[in-house]
Amino acid sequence: MTAMATNPDLISFIEDSYDIYRSEEEWLQSLCHDAIEIYSPDWMRGAIGYHVNFSEGGRTWLSSIVGAGDCPERVIQGLHKFNEWDAAVHGGRGSLGDKAAYWSLKKLYSVGQRLSLETFFLSETKFPTTVLTMGMGGAKDMLCFRAPHLDGSGYLTIGLPFKSRPSAAARNNLTNQMLSAHVQSAARLRNRLRLQQGQQAASALSTSNSEFPPAEGAVIDARSGRIVHADGAAQSSAMQEEIRYRVRQVDAARSQSSGRGVEAVKAWKGLLSGQWSVVDRHDSAGRRYIVLHKNREKVSDPRGLTEDEARVVAYAARGLANKMIAYQLGVSESAVTTQLRSAFVKLKVQKRSALRKVLGI
Repeated sequence: MTAMATNPDLISFIEDSYDIYRSEEEWLQSLCHDAIEIYSPDWMRGAIGYHVNFSEGGRTWLSSIVGAGDCPERVIQGLHKFNEWDAAVHGGRGSLGDKAAYWSLKKLYSVGQRLSLETFFLSETKFPTTVLTMGMGGAKDMLCFRAPHLDGSGYLTIGLPFKSRPSAAARNNLTNQMLSAHVQSAARLRNRLRLQQGQQAASALSTSNSEFPPAEGAVIDARSGRIVHADGAAQSSAMQEEIRYRVRQVDAARSQSSGRGVEAVKAWKGLLSGQWSVVDRHDSAGRRYIVLHKNREKVSDPRGLTEDEARVVAYAARGLANKMIAYQLGVSESAVTTQLRSAFVKLKVQKRSALRKVLGI
């Protein structure tokens, strides 16, 4: 089983997801610690986090490798060792044993690259779980959160090992999917900010300037609800009213009388109105501001779909139910149904199973 802890603080996991001011390693480690507290793994209170990177020359390497809790040091060392194997194999060196281990793990990471799932158990990849869990001293499976890089060059993974195989209910757990939606959204935002501002983005964003303007978005005074900066689509009065309403929903999720568990997470959707990610910041005087960053998932489609239809179809092709697509995008389930129905007509398909073939996924 992979039962969650009693009264888990799921909102802390989401809040830490959107902490864009931490370094990549600090950010990953905080999410690993939060995940341990939420899932209380039945065997080892530990977790690992890292990025898998691919290059055009066939190289594969891992970066920002972190461990949390009781994660054995040998696991972290093994992940670092993979980079040495990669360099040795592509340099024409390495023992037969090193090469065998390298190609086994490289195959696993390649499987991860092709996955359409955002949250999954390792057993769902149809890959022998012993390859990755053999260093875990008895783990039978691993719960993974996965977020593809914005430019398609790799993906981020947060993994929690478990001693027993998950039940069907655990594999299809809606809470896992909701938390994964925020990991993906936050990872996409961090990547987007780095691309926009270069490698100095983190230090630039960590300044005390409370009205640091996002490339496209809004800055809201959390106390008064006043919008102190707006750019792009956020400038329209209708959108500003929608932003205020959605921000109130997020704040309500943080302080629900029922706690910071599943019901609170349902109120804090992956995006606001299908396009904004919410980030907190404080100025030097301690005043709290809410910054909305434009963070829509990049999609393209030459078949005449609108941008919203293409986005909904992309999620549907990855196997998400309408309810989860609505959560990811922060829109109503009826809007998802309408857009999907329109897209089916344009794409001349009748079943969701045909979408992957039509889109070439």
